[in-house]
Amino acid sequence: MKQRIMGIIAVVAITAVAGYNVYNLQNDVNLSNLALANVEALADDGEGSGDKKFVVPWTEEVSREDNGNSIIVTYKHIVRCPHGGYSDCTPSETTTQVTVPKG
Repeated sequence: MKQRIMGIIAVVAITAVAGYNVYNLQNDVNLSNLALANVEALADDGEGSGDKKFVVPWTEEVSREDNGNSIIVTYKHIVRCPHGGYSDCTPSETTTQVTVPKG
């Protein structure tokens, strides 16, 4: 009877230690500065494959002019690329005019 109780206690202890170790491994993710620098370098390989997604600062200006018979709406879309641009990003300025007749 004592051997059976000791066996059960041993199994419970081993299970508890194994569970604790698995819990610690799942929650303990520490990356060194070197590892973080490597991840950043891999993400920005400089080849411009087109698969990367990044935020491009842009603005849009809208102006309206009433010339009597119609309203002229001008849309100006300006793209500014960080650091002078990448192969995936070209600084640009596009202007579109739409004439809307009154009526």
